[in-house]
Amino acid sequence: MSEPRVTAIVLSWNGCERTLACLRSLARVTYRTFSVLVVDNGSSDGSADAVAAEHPAVGLVRLPENRGFAGGMNAGIRVALEEGADAVVLLNNDMEVEPGFVEPLVSALAADPAAGAACAQILFAGEPRRIWYAGADFDPRRGHHGRLTGYGLPPLPPETPPYETARACGGALMWTKATIERVGLFDEELFAYSEDTDWSLRAQREGLHVLVVPGSVVSHAVSASSGGESSPATLYYNVRNSLVVAERWATLGRLGTWARRGETVAAHAVQALRAPRRAEGLRAVLAGWRDFRRGRLGPRRGGAGDGASPLLARDPGLWLLLHLRRPGDGRGDRHGVCSVCGVTTRFRRNSWVLPRELMHVAPPGLADRESLFCSSCGSSMRVRVLADVLLLHYADTAGSIRALVEEDGFRGLDVLELNAVGRMHPLLAPLPQLTYAEYPDQDIQALTYPDASFDLVLTSETLEHVPDFRQALRETRRVLRPGGRHVFTVPLDSRLEHTCSREGLPPVHHGRGGGPYSVVTRRNDMVVYTDFGLDLPRLLEEAGFEAEVHGTGAETVYCGIAR
Repeated sequence: MSEPRVTAIVLSWNGCERTLACLRSLARVTYRTFSVLVVDNGSSDGSADAVAAEHPAVGLVRLPENRGFAGGMNAGIRVALEEGADAVVLLNNDMEVEPGFVEPLVSALAADPAAGAACAQILFAGEPRRIWYAGADFDPRRGHHGRLTGYGLPPLPPETPPYETARACGGALMWTKATIERVGLFDEELFAYSEDTDWSLRAQREGLHVLVVPGSVVSHAVSASSGGESSPATLYYNVRNSLVVAERWATLGRLGTWARRGETVAAHAVQALRAPRRAEGLRAVLAGWRDFRRGRLGPRRGGAGDGASPLLARDPGLWLLLHLRRPGDGRGDRHGVCSVCGVTTRFRRNSWVLPRELMHVAPPGLADRESLFCSSCGSSMRVRVLADVLLLHYADTAGSIRALVEEDGFRGLDVLELNAVGRMHPLLAPLPQLTYAEYPDQDIQALTYPDASFDLVLTSETLEHVPDFRQALRETRRVLRPGGRHVFTVPLDSRLEHTCSREGLPPVHHGRGGGPYSVVTRRNDMVVYTDFGLDLPRLLEEAGFEAEVHGTGAETVYCGIAR
């Protein structure tokens, strides 16, 4: 059996000499099927040019801005997997590796199918050699995890067998491609620190554990990119993100929640008081607490990479959607890559926004579709599955709608968007040949556009509000050119064999949720006229389309191709 192809991903940000030293140590690695990829996180000190000059055989990804540890590593992992890597080793640029550090990691993962990650034994750089990381605990009920396993002790002998630990260290760990596909990448909202803790908890949820492999040894100039273990930057992100991850994974009562918060802030305040920059450290602890309370994630404002989450700053409605939610909704959060904005992120559940009347008669899966929102752009699952279909049909290389709207082929299409397709709408708005209209101002049953005007018609959760949806489909077919597509979603009830009118039944609306969202005004055009069943493809064909169905159940997207 051939050796797995391993790519080491080195994340660099304004640490030119450390990056070059790391690469020199990697040049001595003995593993045969091994390559190196440097991700430059928007450095301003010439790091990327120095890497290209001194190590021309090393892959290099130049990011235009600092995306933090999570965003930078995710970018490198995607490139490595696209280039054929079977496994990746993540390394901070302030690491220097032993020549034989790869083989023990590969062997440990091969010998333990339930292992999701293998971490090297990390030693402090310099003499005497002492352990910095040889495992770590994390109890989300407390938030602050304290010191690392074996911290400050002599190194473990290399013949020590691999053993399980609760929390991986992202600075020197190996993931396989299969694990990445199963668990996902880092949560980019966290930016830096605790993203490896969050990932470890997600792996545990998938039935995987983390190994420490003492036979794999690296040395570490601790937190060099952020100024040291007790630097203001480290304190800020540790306070904020420890609380975010703890409350994401362990919901406590009011008393327990505030006790956890108090312990976390107090522990970091003590750490700040012991640091050389005491006053600045205390201000960083306070800022981390304040931003946690505000739900302000991404890079620290005023720090490196400021502005990576501008949508939250500009859109208070989105902030409310993501944070004003029912207690306990966080347990239903998920992680993944958003096909609308392209960010690896957390999808936040907000069950309060679900229309109360609709939920009494909702088909299975509809609640998930309408209550899981991307933390970066706010797109619901409904909008994301529609985005998946657009990418399938129209993307050359784009992996998100944000990227698709920049491709020449898609920009050349005549597109009709009838009602805003959720949070996709702001990304579509700059398209040069987009026509946007609101129903009922533009009656979809009697469109005012000439025949064969468009290449693509987009609607989402609109047809059920039209008294005669069959006529609406005939109209969208009329305004499409041959081969053009009407891509849409409706609330499909897979329990129904046949689509049926709701005439004579109690009225159902889509416009009013629960909790504080119950004050949302309900409009007449939000009355539901039709319950759609499994025969919708036949009805599409009757309207003059060739029918395509993507997905199943509540995640179904329909595509009518004009004949």
